[in-house]
Amino acid sequence: MNTVKTDGRFIGYIAGIVAGVAYGLNPLFAHPLMSNDVSVPSMLFFRYLFAMICMGVLMSVSKESFRLRRSEITTVLILGVLFAFSSLFLFLSYKYIPSGLATTLVYLYPVFTALIMVFLHEYPTWRVWLSIAATFTGVILLCMPKGDVSLNMLGLLLAASSALSYALYLVIVNKSKSIKELSEHTLTFYALGSGAVIFLIFNFAGGNSNLIHGIN
Repeated sequence: MNTVKTDGRFIGYIAGIVAGVAYGLNPLFAHPLMSNDVSVPSMLFFRYLFAMICMGVLMSVSKESFRLRRSEITTVLILGVLFAFSSLFLFLSYKYIPSGLATTLVYLYPVFTALIMVFLHEYPTWRVWLSIAATFTGVILLCMPKGDVSLNMLGLLLAASSALSYALYLVIVNKSKSIKELSEHTLTFYALGSGAVIFLIFNFAGGNSNLIHGIN
């Protein structure tokens, strides 16, 4: 039993590291597209659509259910909106502040998560508070102007909003009773689908009828 728990924890650590590295690569692909005048909603639409298809294939192969109960729909839609806005705020922030700083600011989400949990009367341990203090101090140091370089406040707020959106997403996932029986794959599939629809609407609302404008 202990071996199984240890193996599961090890896999969890590896998955977390891979996810963190992959998320940190966002600017590597975003900047070339932005320089070719691809809009942020267009970019994120294709990203979410492709991810949703991949998740759908994975679920089909593993014979997982796509079924949503009526009681789960509202919560899943809210989570989809938060998930989408977290990405939207991050990619928009790349226009105003260095992408490395923007992506680093997103990792404020554990701080926001812990603070939200305090409002829900769940208090972190002293180790968590110590980690929060270290994270917050590091972010403050990163945001301090160096020499003649000044940071755009809108960019900082957008990146922080991305972190807050993701923190709210995590809190709802962990606290909502309506989706307790919903698998993480099914939840992710519909969150991605909701995001794709949101970005499609944003794209056309912005007057861009060509989703692949700027891609040669």
